[in-house]
Amino acid sequence: GDEGDEEGDNNIVQWVRSWLPVTQEYDGTRFFTRVGGSLKATPLLLVLLVIEFTDIVFSWDNVAAVFSCSSNMVLVWTATMFAILSLRSWYSIVARAVADMPALQTATGIILMFLGTKLVAEFFVPTLDVPIHFTLVVVLSCVIGGVGYSLLKQRTHDGKPHGHDANDIINT
Repeated sequence: GDEGDEEGDNNIVQWVRSWLPVTQEYDGTRFFTRVGGSLKATPLLLVLLVIEFTDIVFSWDNVAAVFSCSSNMVLVWTATMFAILSLRSWYSIVARAVADMPALQTATGIILMFLGTKLVAEFFVPTLDVPIHFTLVVVLSCVIGGVGYSLLKQRTHDGKPHGHDANDIINT
């Protein structure tokens, strides 16, 4: 069937419906509405909960990346919370940046290979301690290099930059 027909099959939706009364119809942009004098959640609240749960699940890959830079639990927890809170808002900006800057994908691949290698090496060689400053310099160098190379390549193509201006990105 249609994806809209499968709303009730989602485990999160079923769990929320087990402890929270939910209407069958939306009420504009409201998360809650009154039906017969009682307050009930609308399907829009279910949509929000599913999206936020998905953000939490996908932010967990951030934990490994942060552990590759630091073993400070406060830093790991804080970085993971910021990843959860900002994941969706940064996605449109990052998606456009990657589309406009192809070297950024290569730089990201290099960063991931470096961090993965660092994690594995530090696991198998406990005495190995790659300084955090070195790790940050590698990451920043890759990002700056990827952005710089992409911008330089765009300028040399026809003498002016391509892509979106800041207003296009902000208004998305």
